Amino acid sequence: MTPSPILSSPSSSHPSPWQGTSSSLDLSSHDHLVVFHEDDHLLPLSSSSSSLPLAEKEKTRTTVTRRRWSSLLVSIIVASTLYVVYLNRTLLTANSVSTILYPSPSPIIQAVTPPHLQSEQDQAQAATEALEIPLPVHLYHPPPKVSPFSNFHLDYYALPLEHRRSIKPIASIQPLLAHPQCADQWITNGTLCTNFPTLPPSSIDILYTWVNGSAPHSASRKLYAASTEGWWEEHWRPDPLTEFENRQKRAQPVPSTSASSILKRLKKLSPPTLQGDNGDNRFRDTSELQYSIRSSVKYIHNLANIHIVSPDFAQQPASSQFQRLDKDRFLLPSDLLEYESTDRFRAFPLNGSSRAVRAGQVPSWLNTSRPDVLLGDHAIDPSLHPLDNDTATLRVHHDWSTFTPSWLLKPQSIGTYFTQPQIEQWKHAVLPTFNSMAIEAYLGDQAGLGDVLLSANDDFFLAGHLRAEDVHTPLYGLVLRLQSHLPVIGSESGFLSKWDHVKGGEWPSYRRSAYLLDQRFGRREQGRRYLSHVHKSLHRSLLEESRIMFDRPIREAAGSRFRGSTESVNTPFLAQTFVVERHREALLWTFFMLRHDVDADGFYARESGGEWETLLREMGLGSIYTVRSTEKKEKEKEKEKGESGIEIIHDFATALAFLASGAEDLHIAVPRPRRSSLATSTANLQSSSSDQPFQRDGRGPASGLSTYVFSHLDGYPFLHLGQEARTTPSHHHRRARPAVGVEAWPTYEPKNKNEESLFVYDVKRPACRVELTRRCLRREWVLRGAEVGVGRGEWERGPRAEDVFKRFAFEEVECGDCLIQLLMHNSGRSGYAAFLPSPTLLFPPSSPSSTHQARSSPLEPHLPLTPTFNSTSSSFSLTHISTLTNHALLPRRPFAHALLTRYAYTLSDAPIEFVPLSLVRGRYQGSGTNSVGWKLEKLAGARGFVCVNDDVMGVRGGKGGKDVEGGKVQEMVRRFMEMKWPDASPFEHRR
Repeated sequence: MTPSPILSSPSSSHPSPWQGTSSSLDLSSHDHLVVFHEDDHLLPLSSSSSSLPLAEKEKTRTTVTRRRWSSLLVSIIVASTLYVVYLNRTLLTANSVSTILYPSPSPIIQAVTPPHLQSEQDQAQAATEALEIPLPVHLYHPPPKVSPFSNFHLDYYALPLEHRRSIKPIASIQPLLAHPQCADQWITNGTLCTNFPTLPPSSIDILYTWVNGSAPHSASRKLYAASTEGWWEEHWRPDPLTEFENRQKRAQPVPSTSASSILKRLKKLSPPTLQGDNGDNRFRDTSELQYSIRSSVKYIHNLANIHIVSPDFAQQPASSQFQRLDKDRFLLPSDLLEYESTDRFRAFPLNGSSRAVRAGQVPSWLNTSRPDVLLGDHAIDPSLHPLDNDTATLRVHHDWSTFTPSWLLKPQSIGTYFTQPQIEQWKHAVLPTFNSMAIEAYLGDQAGLGDVLLSANDDFFLAGHLRAEDVHTPLYGLVLRLQSHLPVIGSESGFLSKWDHVKGGEWPSYRRSAYLLDQRFGRREQGRRYLSHVHKSLHRSLLEESRIMFDRPIREAAGSRFRGSTESVNTPFLAQTFVVERHREALLWTFFMLRHDVDADGFYARESGGEWETLLREMGLGSIYTVRSTEKKEKEKEKEKGESGIEIIHDFATALAFLASGAEDLHIAVPRPRRSSLATSTANLQSSSSDQPFQRDGRGPASGLSTYVFSHLDGYPFLHLGQEARTTPSHHHRRARPAVGVEAWPTYEPKNKNEESLFVYDVKRPACRVELTRRCLRREWVLRGAEVGVGRGEWERGPRAEDVFKRFAFEEVECGDCLIQLLMHNSGRSGYAAFLPSPTLLFPPSSPSSTHQARSSPLEPHLPLTPTFNSTSSSFSLTHISTLTNHALLPRRPFAHALLTRYAYTLSDAPIEFVPLSLVRGRYQGSGTNSVGWKLEKLAGARGFVCVNDDVMGVRGGKGGKDVEGGKVQEMVRRFMEMKWPDASPFEHRR
């Protein structure tokens, strides 16, 4: 191969774009010249070899002498080459990156020609004469990591109202709440009034996260993996790691055993951070987004906006000073931005003096000239709406604009609490990020985003019509798709055993998120449920509310650039499960606080017929469900007679006496409720919606894709009723099975004769038990005052209402779960009648000692937003909530209406095809069950939700170290997508 000229040292007369910088590498003191070959292989040569004897002086030398000099020169070149390969290998480590940085200006190196390469230059002079490139190993020294500053830890309730992010109402349910009588009939009885208002279907936005794992993204990813300290985001031009990798691929094999051994080791060298969950398959772009958007445009009814969130990079102001290199030469990472489809936007649009510009990734197939496509500064302006008709619009957002240092503040108030240098320093500390979970943690605040949205990865597709009833309805809330057979157990670290560290994946983020939910809503030993790996239904107001509650862990998780490097948070799981838990909390708080703290003094008075006795009666004490377990000796006698050893206590006074003795084992054996909430959902949706009616499929209410299997109207889904109840999910993955001995979701209406037996009450086999004396009631609440060491006056005042609520809601979650079942049974076939307060009850006056600011009108009803239930500021008393939401002296019942409808949700089954593409022993074709081709063929007739998950790990082979298997799989996937979704969306370039 013909080498190109040697590149000159810093004596070049061309100005440097980095002149005046304090820290960059200066090679002027080195004793080596750098030779730039066309194969991008850098060869440092000793200074003595740079001046060969002139040909005129060699005329008298013999042929043998010339051969000796030639052999010596070849030996020097080979030795120097191996030395550079060794040095470049060390460059891949974090320490070596920092040690090669020197505080001197960075020169631009101009191509010149040494005497001994005169003939080669004659052949390539036209291509190299004017070529100017930056020094291949220049890096600024990054500043240290961002240091925390005080405003990171704000108190939400201490913030002024004009700066605090407010809890927004659910707009779609407001027409119902505006009719108090209709709202009360719906909440109390689960039926619609005769003049029920029409609730139009919600428009739907879809929000994509997308990455083009091309050269700039890959270069940045590898640089941050090698150097975890500091931030390099604006200091990576050029990137030595990517430059070295490119040279390594193109380097000619060295014909020696030692050199071959070095090259083999270099090929295997990869920072551990970039292996496993952060491998190339996580960022490989196979045009999935293009076809996913095609499926969304075709199948989503009422589609309003499409949002794409993609990475961005610092726009180098000096990039225009460099000529584009030929395509077969190595391109610097920043220069590669010029070869990608990008858009430019201002880093600080509200600061007129800032000239910082960012370049964000944009899909190459996107027709950016269309008026309904918003990019750059236009995309981050919420006031811009390109079209006033009913067609969908598309906005491209970027991480820099999405990340915010606090979810507690309104976007326009960020500058009040954080200076621009602080914001810039924080963003540089967390961006760019290569962790999809960190990106998801900041979704939901994009400009122009609607209330109801679907969160989707670019490998999520639709193969069937998706209507509002598959995403969100005013009456039945968010439609969630969970996997009943996959429990998620909370763990602070995200790992349950040492093997979890090997497995990796998204499970650590799930378990960490479940731990956060445990801290706020109570520990669940049986876990919560895994989300199906398809589109996630979200409501912007509820998403923001969850972010306010968990602001700190979300912000801390954003600092994790790579999966598995720190504690992560899974935002979709956290946000959807938050809604389920918030509704359960609202049910129990309505019962314990709004209904039974009648005088709002915060205590349950013990007088005869008072609040405490009334509460115990409604909890089942003294009813036909009150069961007393006999003494051990009596049990033995009764067993001999064939009796069960239990006694039903029908009389309230007797049951209360047993309870007060503290020596009796009392529990409430709760029957399984019979509910018609799901059976009437179809008719209710048809009556309340102006959209097309549902279609029945014989198994329950269903729309185009969804079959409702559980409703918030029936309580709480994450519990097990009975000991032998079983059912099989209708649309789960073929290998999915519910846990042995339990049903997928609680069943409240028999679907066949076999299920009729579930509703036959047996005191020995109830649906669940409220263990009054063993778990649910503290001893000091049931024993007499003298026995617990309190005075008569304090004892008569009764238990603290908030303590009883927290006991059932958070401390002993099984007690609260079973109590909900009893109250659902007492409420009848539908509705929440047994939970609701009397219409005559009012909130107490605001606390005179409150630090909360005065408000002119009531705020959206909600309960405390603290991240733990037992913190000093987590007060659930009526006085505190009245002050918090400005509902002093207002009726309690409408508050309950708004609270319970706010957190409405429905669980659904749907046809789901989740196909992980992987290779077995390098095979990518054939008829085996693990064959990629076979899996794609199976998807040809899919309907519903489709996910084609790229699990093909790169296997280097072939010319240039190309990922042969990955490339073939990519081509197969493209052909499948073109076959399945052939109709181009309006946002694509015309062919």
